[in-house]
Amino acid sequence: MNLLKTATKWLQAFRPQGPNRGPSMYRATPWLRNSRINYAEEVGDPWNNSIVATCIQRKATMLQDLELIVQKWNPAKNQWNRAQGPQVAQAVNVFNHPNDYYNGNALIAGLILSLDTRGHSFLFKRRDNAGRLIGFWYMPHNWTQILSDRDNPDGLKLITHYRYVAYGAGPVDLNYEDVLMTRNGIDPLDVRCGFSPLYGQLREVSADNQASGWLDTLLRNGATGAHVMTPETVPPGGTAPTPQQMRDMRDLINETILDARGQAVYLPFPSKINPLTFSPKDLDLGAIRSIPTDRICAALGGDPMAFGLPSSSKTYANLAEALDALGNLTVLPMARDMAAQWSQQILPEFGMDPAMFRYAWDTSAVSWLADETNARDENNRANFLAGIIDRYRAKEVMGETPESTDKGVTYFDLQARASGIGAPADTAKKQGLSDWAIRMGEANRKRLENAGRTPGIVTHKVTRDKLAQSTHNRNINKMDRAMMNAFDDYKAGKLDIEGLKSELTQAIYDTHKVQYTLGLQTGGATPTTDQVANFTKTTTDVEQEFLLGFLQDIEDGRYNGDDGSLDIEGALRQRAGLYSLKTSSSASAGFIAAGTPDEKYDWQLGVAEHCPDCLYIASLSPFDDSTAFTHPREGNTVCLGNCKCRWVRVSDGLSPFGPVE
Repeated sequence: MNLLKTATKWLQAFRPQGPNRGPSMYRATPWLRNSRINYAEEVGDPWNNSIVATCIQRKATMLQDLELIVQKWNPAKNQWNRAQGPQVAQAVNVFNHPNDYYNGNALIAGLILSLDTRGHSFLFKRRDNAGRLIGFWYMPHNWTQILSDRDNPDGLKLITHYRYVAYGAGPVDLNYEDVLMTRNGIDPLDVRCGFSPLYGQLREVSADNQASGWLDTLLRNGATGAHVMTPETVPPGGTAPTPQQMRDMRDLINETILDARGQAVYLPFPSKINPLTFSPKDLDLGAIRSIPTDRICAALGGDPMAFGLPSSSKTYANLAEALDALGNLTVLPMARDMAAQWSQQILPEFGMDPAMFRYAWDTSAVSWLADETNARDENNRANFLAGIIDRYRAKEVMGETPESTDKGVTYFDLQARASGIGAPADTAKKQGLSDWAIRMGEANRKRLENAGRTPGIVTHKVTRDKLAQSTHNRNINKMDRAMMNAFDDYKAGKLDIEGLKSELTQAIYDTHKVQYTLGLQTGGATPTTDQVANFTKTTTDVEQEFLLGFLQDIEDGRYNGDDGSLDIEGALRQRAGLYSLKTSSSASAGFIAAGTPDEKYDWQLGVAEHCPDCLYIASLSPFDDSTAFTHPREGNTVCLGNCKCRWVRVSDGLSPFGPVE
C-alpha cells in the first residue's frame, strides 16, 4: 500500500459516519474530482461572485411578485379553495411582516440566497409571551449548524437542535421546534442538509473570479500583462547597468504605466521588454468568461439573458421565452416546494392540519406571467365558446370559485336562453330570429318529432381534416382572384357587361362544382358525373338571380369611384367576396350528401359570437340529409357568408369544412 492510500484510509477513519454525526455548517467535502485545489476555499462566499449575486437577486425579485395564501381542501368539489379567517391571516402575516426591522421581501431574498448557495435556509421563530408564532428572524446558514447529538441515544432523530452564532454573542443552542428549515433536496454527503445547485459549479465560479480579477489587474497595469526587462548588448566601451539601476528602471516603468498612462518613458540604456502573459486579444477574454457564466446560470435555473447577463444566444425573439422558462421551470417550482415545506412545519402552529390546509401562491397579478395568463384565459374562453367545457370548469381554470349550478351549463345554453330558443315563434321573433329561420326551424322540429327524435345541442370533440380544409380554402381564393381579374378587364375595357357576366358565371359554376366534389370525396362517397352536374347547375341557376342584380348595380354606377370609373376595392370587393364564400356551403352540402340516410350531423357553433339564426339551428341538432335545410355560409342565416359554424358527423366527429382560415 503506497503512502497516498495509507493517508486516505487514515483520514477516512476519522470521517463522520451516518446521518447523525459531524458538522453541517459547510459541506462535508469541498473537493472536486481530478483536482488538488480546494475550490470551496478558493471561492469563499459564492454570493460575492457577480454572476451568482445577479442570479439570486433576479430570482428573489421574481418570487417576491407572488402572493402567499392559504388554501383549504374541499372534498365535496375535490379541489383546493382559498381559505379565509383570522388564523389564515396570521399564518400569512408571519411571512409578510416577519419583524420590525425588515419585511417579507427581505426575508424571501435571504431564503433564496441560502437555498441557492448552501442548499438550505433557517428562520428562527419569533413568539409572544404565550408561545404563539408572530414572525421570523433570518438566520444566515454560515452561522448556523445542524446537530443531532442531544436527546438522541438511539440515533433515530435526524435533527435534534441547531447551534447559531448571534450578532455580538457566543453560540446559542436552539430547539428543533423553534427553527423553520427549508431545504433544496437532500445532500447525499449529509442527509440533514439540502443540496446547493452550485456545488458542481465551484470550479466555474472560481474561474469567473479569476477572470474578473485578472481583467481588473490588467487594467490597473495599463492593460499590459507581466513582462521581463533585459538590457540589450552593451556597446563597445560601454558599461552594463547595475542591478540597482535595473530596479530603478522597473519602478519607473511601473509608475508610468499605473499613474501616467500614455506618457513617454526614458530608458538610459538600450533595453528589451519581453511579455510573460497573454494579451487580452490573445486570451479572447469574452469567450473565456462566457463558459462559466452559462454554466453558473444553468445551475441557478436559467439562461444568462433571463438574468440580465450577456448571452451569445440573446435576441429580442427568445428573450421572452428565456424569462418565461426561468419563471415557470425554476422560480415557480422553487416557490411551490417552499410552500409545501412551510405547510408541514408552520400551519400546525395555527391549528390547521396540513392534510386539509396548505400554503400556496397566487400568481394572478404576476407581471412575468401576464402573457401566459392571457394565453391560458384565451384558451379557456375558446374552449368554453366551443362547448368543450362547461361554466364550472371555465371558472376553475380562471381561479374563481364555481357554484354547483354552473355544472353542465355550456355557452350554447346561455346563448340559447338569451336568444329565446325553444320559446314560441312570436317570442323568438322578438329575440332577432329571421322569418326564414323561424319557418324552417318549426318545420324541421315537427319532422324530428314525427321521427321520434328530440333536438338538442350536442357538443363533443371534433376531428379536423386539414387537407380538405386547405383545398376548400384554395378553391375560394382561386375564385376570388378570377372575379377580381374579370373586374379589372371590365374596367380596362377588355370586357363588356355581357362578357363580365360570362366570366363571373363561369367562376361561380367551376368553384361550386369542385367544392361539391370535394365534399362528397371527404364524406367517403364516389362522385358521379350526373350527381355533380345536377347540383352545380341548380346552384348556379340560383346564383344567377343575385348576379343579375349585382351586374345591374355595376352598370348603374353604384360602385364607381370619385373619378367615375369602377372602384374595385371596397364595397364591390366585399359584395363579390360573398359569392366566393358561399361556395363553402357546396362543400358542406357534398359532405352531408355523402352520408347514409341514417347518418346524423350536428350544427357546431364556431368560436365566435353567433347570430340568432345559427344558435337556433344548432338547437335543432342532430340533422340528416333529408332534414338539413341549409349549410354554413350558404347565405340564409343573418351572418351570411361570415358564418363561423360547421357540420360535425356524429358517428366519428369528422368536421372538415369551416370558415376560410
